[in-house]
Amino acid sequence: MVQAVKKSIIFAIGGIILLVFGNVSYAEGIEDTAAVEEQQPAALTDISSHWAKREIEAAVAAGYVTGFEDQTFRPEAKVTKEQFLAMAARALELSYETADGGEWFAPILQAAKTNGLYKDDYTGSLKGAISRREMALTLERATHKQAKANALADVLKSDLDIQQHIRYSYPLLEKDIAVLKSYNIEGIDLRDFSDLDAQLDKISDWYNKLQEEKFIPENEKQGRVYCSPAADDWYIEEYKCVNENELKIFPVYERYTNFIWMLDFKKMRLTGDVNRIYAKIPNNAKQMVFEAVSRGIIGGTKPGELSLEADATRAQAVVMIERMLAYNAGERLPVNEYSLSAAEIYWHHTNLFSKLPQLFNRGEMNFEEGDRTPSEDWDYWYGKPVERAKDSYKAYLDELIVVDYNDPKDPYRHLLPDTSKNVQLLGKPLNSNVQAYVLIPKVRVTTTQSWKYLNVHVRGNFNSTDASNGVFNQPAIAEYQRSVSCSALEACKTKTVTESTGVIFIPKAIQFASGDVSARLYLELIAPGASGYDYVTRSLARSTFLNPNYATK
Repeated sequence: MVQAVKKSIIFAIGGIILLVFGNVSYAEGIEDTAAVEEQQPAALTDISSHWAKREIEAAVAAGYVTGFEDQTFRPEAKVTKEQFLAMAARALELSYETADGGEWFAPILQAAKTNGLYKDDYTGSLKGAISRREMALTLERATHKQAKANALADVLKSDLDIQQHIRYSYPLLEKDIAVLKSYNIEGIDLRDFSDLDAQLDKISDWYNKLQEEKFIPENEKQGRVYCSPAADDWYIEEYKCVNENELKIFPVYERYTNFIWMLDFKKMRLTGDVNRIYAKIPNNAKQMVFEAVSRGIIGGTKPGELSLEADATRAQAVVMIERMLAYNAGERLPVNEYSLSAAEIYWHHTNLFSKLPQLFNRGEMNFEEGDRTPSEDWDYWYGKPVERAKDSYKAYLDELIVVDYNDPKDPYRHLLPDTSKNVQLLGKPLNSNVQAYVLIPKVRVTTTQSWKYLNVHVRGNFNSTDASNGVFNQPAIAEYQRSVSCSALEACKTKTVTESTGVIFIPKAIQFASGDVSARLYLELIAPGASGYDYVTRSLARSTFLNPNYATK
């Protein structure tokens, strides 16, 4: 019999649920179906002050989990892999064949596999306790479709902001609309870009009609053939076929339609990027964990810690499934930034892209691959050494942690340089109130020479004028400044030397060159050079986005 599990069915198969959560055999469960269907769930006696009381009561009311016969829920008891997957399948109302005998879990497992909820994601026996990491894999699969829809909506809203594109790419729009309207254009709202294909069809049909009813007849009256201003130059020159009156409106029409083409092409690329990125997620278990955290379904156990290998409790399982259901219903859940950083570091050894999405967000356009994101750049290059044969130089960037310098609770704050050692920024003592993020690299270097270091550099089209005057408006490497004794050959007693802390301060009020439409950022690794030894540079991530400091001309 095929069933989509509802509340009444849960009570009808109460014996199975008690097996799932009650350490009893199937034969010991309730078998009188009619009697159980009439029962009402009794109040649970052990959750009145529990942190997950609301979610537990909601789950029991929904019917995908029940308490025990003694009217307890045992929220801190461990939950097995079978139990959790059964809870998720029932909460999602997956249809499956109920078992007439034998293993109760087999049809649920098959339904989970058929519906893409489970793809052999768990290790060990399914009767063993499930870890928080394993739960995350199931929850990512359960919310993948909704997350993809959310991602597409978000990227179209941010990267296809019509008013922003008008400002940057089409400042003549209002003037061009006035010209188009002077030709008695009717039935077209020229400011409506909600349906790009439909708008393009409307304006094209209108212009074709204008050519047929006005410009072609005008040429015929003059005894000339007609051709569009878009025809080849040699053809126009030979046949003198362009209508002079059309030349007044054609550049306007062309600008308007080109703007629509640009928006439509960008929408197509963005959609393709989201499809490409989301197709990769189910093949990377660590990224799946990150995605579950980024959707607000799994949180941390304390700041900066996810406890992924800890066994999950019944309360945690219910809370996460309730969040899963809320997310799939369209709710945007709160996400703890410390948990998100920890999840991204777990995934690919950096929290750069979750901590600084406003900077490292959109990649450079690649017509063959789409806009490979800075995060995809990182994943491609991570683990590949920067090498130079001459001195057997080989360097790895093992980790890159971003710390909010102004957040006293940032869990990675202990990685910051010791400010008691006279830290300098742009040649001035570090101001403790400076508003910045700090990039802290962890590197490994081997070489036959003495320069056992690797420079991490952030390059871009910054506003260098203010920076040259000591204004902190672009990334800068912090340096230690200290006094040392002069050598016997030097005419001094002491001198001041500086040495790099290795960390990069990025201002929160970063400034890009105001004359550039696009802002560009490059995260680079640079092997040190010296006489006879060339610098070796590796670009780890590239980001391009509309320049917030652009001065519209």
